[in-house]
Formats: sequence, structure tokens, C-alpha cells
Amino acid sequence: MTPITMTRILRSCTALVFLSLSSAVLAQDRFPPIASIVSCVPKEVTSRILASANPNDSHPDWRGESNIGTSWSLRPKRYVLATTGRYLVGDLISPRGNVVTRNVFVIYKEWGCKKK
Repeated sequence: MTPITMTRILRSCTALVFLSLSSAVLAQDRFPPIASIVSCVPKEVTSRILASANPNDSHPDWRGESNIGTSWSLRPKRYVLATTGRYLVGDLISPRGNVVTRNVFVIYKEWGCKKK
């Protein structure tokens, strides 16, 4: 390998590392650390409760006519980044304060989250 080829490869690798770090910093700016979120509430009654990080995979307990009201909340545990978007995973809390469904997935942009 010639020195010119090695220089080109090194520049390409450096650019990829820079882009990866830049993307990570931007993602942190837009999405708060999960530990800083107290709870999340649905923005609308059309917010979906999912079984996985797939917008078409409704949770079995929340299919059909089952809709969530805006007085329900989610206690988030973690984020999931999928090709279809960013999701929150957590426990669904009823208006009375009881955990109704554990480890559900919700679409991040459909929920409003409160920070500590």
C-alpha cells in the first residue's frame, strides 16, 4: 500500500468517526437521558400501545377498540432506536396510579415527557 492510499484511508476513517460522534451528540441534545424523565403522557387519545418497536405491532391488550386516554401515563425505562423511529419502553400506569401493562413500547413523538 502506498503512503497516499494509507492517507486516504486514514482520512476516511477519521471522517466516519467524526460523523458518528456528531450524530451521538445531536441525539443526546434532542432526547433527554432516560433517568431524567419522571413520566410521560400521551399527546392524544390516538397514541398507540405497542408490543415491540414496530408501529404496526399493537400490544395484544390494546388492540381494536381499546384506546388510551390522556390521563394515563408511562414510566419509561429505556429508549429503543429502530429503523421506524425512536420508542420508549416502560410500564403503563392507569389514572388511578396502578401499573396496568409492563414493558410496553410507545412511539416517542406521540408522548410528552416531564423531566425531573
